[in-house]
Amino acid sequence: AIGEAKLKIDNAAFGEVINYARHVCYRTNAPKRTKVLLYDKDEFWMVRATLGEITSVIISRWDSAGSMKNLVSFFQEGRSPWVLLLVAACDRWNLEVQNDAFMGKGTFGRVFRGAYQGEGGRRTFKALKLVLPGDDGAGGLDLFREKESLVNAAKVLPNAVARVDDFHDFGNLGAALLLADLGSEVPQTQWRELFETLGALHQQNILHGDPRLANAICVQGE
Repeated sequence: AIGEAKLKIDNAAFGEVINYARHVCYRTNAPKRTKVLLYDKDEFWMVRATLGEITSVIISRWDSAGSMKNLVSFFQEGRSPWVLLLVAACDRWNLEVQNDAFMGKGTFGRVFRGAYQGEGGRRTFKALKLVLPGDDGAGGLDLFREKESLVNAAKVLPNAVARVDDFHDFGNLGAALLLADLGSEVPQTQWRELFETLGALHQQNILHGDPRLANAICVQGE
């Protein structure tokens, strides 16, 4: 989206917005649809354009009821559902993510690296697993079951299972699982230790559905 501030919105200001929309579509790999926010101290105009032509203009005053909600919806329109869910999870747990936050994906869900700033400014990194709603809320239910399995397994073998910080269902956005330890990749040379850990879990009737090195982390050397 493009933002343009004016002391007072008039015909000349709107004419500039029309030119912006037309020029944007001529760029290499330009998006078919463009959004422009034109605003002054009293009101804001939410302008949508397709292939350089204005298709809609919605005008709202800053002090109107629901104006902030409409503005947020304007900016979030067309964004990936993964981005919307990630933003909601970061807001809930006060996490920050960088451009390289994506860590991978599995059978269902995606995992991101989030930074949390605690007391004294100390930053710690946590793993954040997200799932979209799925059919009949199956995604969130599957993630909740995963959380329960991790919590129960940690009670038996606390040094062999990633610790769960929190779980939250964001309704139509999806669900998120926050893990206390980000850890690091397990070296290929430590496959024997991985099998020993799995063996210890199996002795407690705890099974892992996808026991690969990619699904294991090393925390404080263990």
